[in-house]
Amino acid sequence: MCFYLITYRQYNCGHQLPFRRHYLDCNRTVCKISVRHKREVHDCANECDQVMLADQHLVMERCLTDCDPCRGITTPTVVEGLNGSHSTDESSDSGDSEGESEGDD
Repeated sequence: MCFYLITYRQYNCGHQLPFRRHYLDCNRTVCKISVRHKREVHDCANECDQVMLADQHLVMERCLTDCDPCRGITTPTVVEGLNGSHSTDESSDSGDSEGESEGDD
């Protein structure tokens, strides 16, 4: 069955932070998720695996430094452009944007 491999970076402080997520295809014809799944007519619900295996976790890198939070470095929780947001340095959360009002009904 197919699964995701989550690779981690482990820091000197002991914290592990996710680094990458890799999709691993089992390449089995009897796995509904695989790109090699049977295309011909068959009883898929009874013959094929229908779900992925649980995510697998693996530390791939070790750093000789502590992680940012342990060193007192804060990281932003919102990344510009994430989920379609187009915030800029001039924008604020005051809600005074032109042409839009929030629930004044």
